[in-house]
Amino acid sequence: LLGIMTALFREALLPDRVLFNNDGPLGAAVREAASLPEGFSGVWSDLNWMGWDQPAPPPDVTMTALWLMGPLLFAKIWSPLSLVILGLCAWFFFRELKFAPIACILGGLAAALNADPVGNACWGQVSRPLTASASFLALAAMQGSSGYRLWIKTALAGMAVGWGVMEG
Repeated sequence: LLGIMTALFREALLPDRVLFNNDGPLGAAVREAASLPEGFSGVWSDLNWMGWDQPAPPPDVTMTALWLMGPLLFAKIWSPLSLVILGLCAWFFFRELKFAPIACILGGLAAALNADPVGNACWGQVSRPLTASASFLALAAMQGSSGYRLWIKTALAGMAVGWGVMEG
């Protein structure tokens, strides 16, 4: 899956290119007002005539990745990486359903390369493939347990749903 994403989105690795994030422009991400971790308390957005006070972003996986990667690397690789995460979560779900290994692999590839998540990720809406990833994890967590393990898996499913809500 990493190889396919690298081949499809190889131009994002060029130093003078950022291919994604129409809805999260690089200029808005690199401005000092939005710098992380200070930006977790809220930012002033001055992209329009007078600007507006913008609430704090949720401390989710996307904002953590932005903080750790920095705006430029984030803008270059987070979109294809979100599709890799989607494919891996779908693969894990199919594995928990005890499908044949080839079916798990093909299911993960199909989820990651589906036109809807790819289109959303390329537009800069990585929240959509990541929310689908969280849904696959929640469904995988609820597969086949009883007794005390059911409670643990229910808690894990709840955490996955929480991640999906924060991303979405």
